[in-house]
Amino acid sequence: MRRIAVAVLLAGVLASSQALAEDYHYQPGLHADPFKAPQTAPAPETCDGQPCVDPMEYKLTAIVSGSSRPIAMIEDSKGESTILKPGDFVGRHRVEAIRSDRVVFTTVRVTPSGPVKVSRELKL
Repeated sequence: MRRIAVAVLLAGVLASSQALAEDYHYQPGLHADPFKAPQTAPAPETCDGQPCVDPMEYKLTAIVSGSSRPIAMIEDSKGESTILKPGDFVGRHRVEAIRSDRVVFTTVRVTPSGPVKVSRELKL
């Protein structure tokens, strides 16, 4: 009796799998190719292990000074804002000071004669 039940069950499973196989048609536009390596974004360019970012490409939008902890807000080309305080980094450029009308960035560049500290200012 069990053998008959198992045989009937297997016959039903085989019949349903054959029906599924006959109804299935691969459509390449709907699914990713499982045999193709996934595409990855290229690695971001780095400068000495830090992202290559020039703070002069940002727009200085606000400064809150007059307290012992001044802060500034910069905006990138996408419209995304970042809050800065002295000591923060934008790429490899350090926020040296926040004045009432500007943010002073410093970075160290290595030259043949040795390291040189370079300052740049982003004004309101």
